[in-house]
Amino acid sequence: GEYFFRLSLADVDRAAEGVEKLGYADDMEDAWFVTMFAAVRTGRKDIGERMMALRRPFGLKEEDDGDQVSSNEASDRAQFAWQALRRISALLG
Repeated sequence: GEYFFRLSLADVDRAAEGVEKLGYADDMEDAWFVTMFAAVRTGRKDIGERMMALRRPFGLKEEDDGDQVSSNEASDRAQFAWQALRRISALLG
């Protein structure tokens, strides 16, 4: 997690590539989240979409449904990050 946090501050593209190479698993949640957060922070919807693609096989959906209740904290964090990225992208055009 800490490695990807530092890498995402310096080079979000390389952080995303690293997470994609390793793939998503429960023990990669922190690395995935900090990379997704960096994508949100920098307005990189392309990276956000790539990070979401890693999570889809694990049941994560892109729906923007505020009434939906998820079954775990990791899913909540991912949904929040994706929604934030979509909103920022819409503002930036």
